[in-house]
Amino acid sequence: LLVVINDILDFSKIEAGKLDLEITDFDLREAIDSTMDLLAAQAHSKGLELAANPQAALLFHWKSLRRQVRVRGRVETVTEAEADAYFAGRARSSHSRALCLLPMLAGQPGVGEIFCVRSRKTPYLLSVGQRRVVRGLRRRGIGPTWYCDGTHAAMAMLVRAGIPRDLIVDVAQHPLLAGEHATEQWHRLAQIMPEGLETPPPPGRPLAGGCQLAVSAAQLLDLKGWLQKRGIGTPLVVVQAGNKRTMRRGPRRLAVNHKYWPAARWAEVIRHLRGDLPQHAIVLLGTGPEFALNREIAALAGVSGVYNAADDLPIARLVALLARASALIGVDSGPAHAAAAVGCPQVVLFGRASPTLYRPRGTAGAEVRLLTGEVNGQPNMLGIAAKAVIEAWDGLTLRLPQGA
Repeated sequence: LLVVINDILDFSKIEAGKLDLEITDFDLREAIDSTMDLLAAQAHSKGLELAANPQAALLFHWKSLRRQVRVRGRVETVTEAEADAYFAGRARSSHSRALCLLPMLAGQPGVGEIFCVRSRKTPYLLSVGQRRVVRGLRRRGIGPTWYCDGTHAAMAMLVRAGIPRDLIVDVAQHPLLAGEHATEQWHRLAQIMPEGLETPPPPGRPLAGGCQLAVSAAQLLDLKGWLQKRGIGTPLVVVQAGNKRTMRRGPRRLAVNHKYWPAARWAEVIRHLRGDLPQHAIVLLGTGPEFALNREIAALAGVSGVYNAADDLPIARLVALLARASALIGVDSGPAHAAAAVGCPQVVLFGRASPTLYRPRGTAGAEVRLLTGEVNGQPNMLGIAAKAVIEAWDGLTLRLPQGA
């Protein structure tokens, strides 16, 4: 009880600014050991005890053989560069969102050095990504910083980097305005200067509404070889039926998937595309988990010239494909916004998300036909009929065929 009372008194003194410092001897090893005890549980879960005992066993289930496989041996720590290279080579579906965006953002005009943090909630000492961000900010030096995170979970990294609050523009202090599009909010935030900036920079050029992505010659060359390898001719149209929740946690019809649209309706739309554009290849987009959905849709459509690309479509290739497509039909998802950014016309289906806030917008001004529906008076993609999508498609102005 006496210890608790002393702690309460100490905190009270700190809050009142009356804390007196006492110089006393202490055991550094004991202090460090007691501090590390606080992180023991997290360190154990992360496997950091391997540094002391580098012997480990890996056990996994090989479903097709109905066997368990156990691997035993000595483990070694790899460098950060080796870890990043390995993670970048993994299937895109296993990546965090930030790491998935790297191939799309790297090399874009105006984009500098990119750091990715897999989790903002991981303790700092256990997060390689957080420490890399702090080191990068320290190298940059103290200067104006725009904080675009909706929570303050990552603000501690700016504090560790020594950036004072009066040099930070925090999006939490500049919330979305009524009727404002998401890109308009970010453009507005970019024009706000930190209070502590003594000499504001000269006004920049006016920002165009929407987003823009540049497609490199290397991306187009990769796309050309990929199309030839898979026997996909041009011109082509693309379809994005799935989304990141497709085939996750059970059937697609689970309430968690707000962007589900029945495969039978997609098949009806694809049959119309085949009749409307007999010379076009129809490419079904997606990632690995969406491959089965695309296969089901193609089988239901029962028409030729439909290609399932969900097994081999990294983001850089996806963007190049969208830049060459005549048009896109899809749900409100990443490919829809990427399509707008490269000037690809599209018909996009919205569910619960706000079209006012998240309508695909690109600086190229490509046409976007947006469809919404309702079920029991609530916004719901299931309220959109296949006939409505076909009618929107028939009114869409397609982009002239692009050579790959």
